[in-house]
Amino acid sequence: MLLVVSVAALTVACSDSRVPAPDAVDLTTKDSVSQKLTVNVFVDASGSMKGFVKDDRTSYKTVVEQIESVFVAKWPTSKVNYYKFATRVLEIKKREDLANAVYRDFYRDKGFHEETRIYKLTERDDICEKNTLSIIITDLEQDKYLDRMDLIKGINNKCISRGYSVGIGGVNSRFNDNVTSSDKRFYIVALGSHANIEELFNQVIRQFDKIISKENMTVFSPTIIEQPLTFPAGSIIYGDKVVEDRRLVKPNSKDGKLQHEVIRQFLVRKNATANVITKLNYSPVEYRVPFKVDTNPPPCNKGLSGCKESGLIENNKTIERYVAKNGFREVKDIADAFSVNSMLCADNNKTMLALRLDLNAKKLNSGSVYRLSLELKPSGKAFKDVGKWWKNKKSTDTSALAAEDFIDKIEQIFQDKQPKLGKVYFYFKKD
Repeated sequence: MLLVVSVAALTVACSDSRVPAPDAVDLTTKDSVSQKLTVNVFVDASGSMKGFVKDDRTSYKTVVEQIESVFVAKWPTSKVNYYKFATRVLEIKKREDLANAVYRDFYRDKGFHEETRIYKLTERDDICEKNTLSIIITDLEQDKYLDRMDLIKGINNKCISRGYSVGIGGVNSRFNDNVTSSDKRFYIVALGSHANIEELFNQVIRQFDKIISKENMTVFSPTIIEQPLTFPAGSIIYGDKVVEDRRLVKPNSKDGKLQHEVIRQFLVRKNATANVITKLNYSPVEYRVPFKVDTNPPPCNKGLSGCKESGLIENNKTIERYVAKNGFREVKDIADAFSVNSMLCADNNKTMLALRLDLNAKKLNSGSVYRLSLELKPSGKAFKDVGKWWKNKKSTDTSALAAEDFIDKIEQIFQDKQPKLGKVYFYFKKD
């Protein structure tokens, strides 16, 4: 049956008996777009790139010729630096020299174009800095495996470990190597803050909508949702032998109100096996798929009939009991009194995350207040085979496989860090 709360059914608690709330939760996660920006553009001038410019009009030529208009549209006062790289990195000081990137001679410099050493870019101190966006145009073709590992290590040390994101977009272009003419993919790699990369990709889509697909662009980031998970209004789907009571916890905000977005409070009947199901809001950031979401999840209805454990969410569970004068103290001996499962359901055509809590009230002390804290993170299963547009199972091209391996390893670094989805709290008092 659906949870119906009757005022008469609630135990009246005086203000002195209320327990402390957790510290106020900052619900802001995503960074903001920079107002002023320094842009570093690095163009791959190695020999493997010259096939992109042999034909008259190619997608690659279009991107190289118009790349400046992409970021100038959003950051008109940005400072722009241009470089070319192959065996080393050279600054392009004259704009007309950059224009030569659409001609084959740009990729024929003797003693320069023979090898692709993208990792040299990560040796620069300015590759990832605040209010800086580094854009790399390349086929990600690494001549040596160790060079690819050095690139991944450099990006991890200079960017990822310092909280910066990595955006990668794939663009198919005509490629002519004098033997065959076919389509080949090159990449726009962006290093910087998540918000700046997301805005750059928005501008790229607007500028090159005929040749670049949003589905082929991903931002690998410590941020995978717009803000931490919160309880929406009417979040309780189902409750059995529990009633909601918002008078258990003291206010914890400056205006004297409780942060109900991350807190739910219940009275539990004596010696009952109770359960409660709640919905949680989550909004994925652009260009990032945080969960392997079912195409048609069942509705968020009573008891979540038809729903199965999703396996997408891991939770670090902490159970505490309130002791007068001492506050909340962890109680590990009753950890098995609470079990938590995550599910997916649909609410007004929007996919929601739902948590089912099963509680064995026999293990709780009458009159005591318990706090169940859940720190939520995505599981490895949440990312499995999701949005991997860069994969081509039929490809045997070594350069394409090298690019796939590079992107896979960048993705794995972010997955291993298990970005937090948020923290929610359930308070239970056994009457």
